[in-house]
Amino acid sequence: MYLQLREHGAIRCAATIQFMLGIFNGGSWAAAAPMLALLHGAGPTGARTARSP
Repeated sequence: MYLQLREHGAIRCAATIQFMLGIFNGGSWAAAAPMLALLHGAGPTGARTARSP
């Protein structure tokens, strides 16, 4: 796999972009989750515990 990434610049660029998007997306949710829990009471099981009227 290392040789493929080394030889093909387009694949290397796409893999790097996907890796960065994954890191930044995880970081943004890690920052937003405590705020959502504090301000709105939305926890990790909020969608599962919602009750229909």
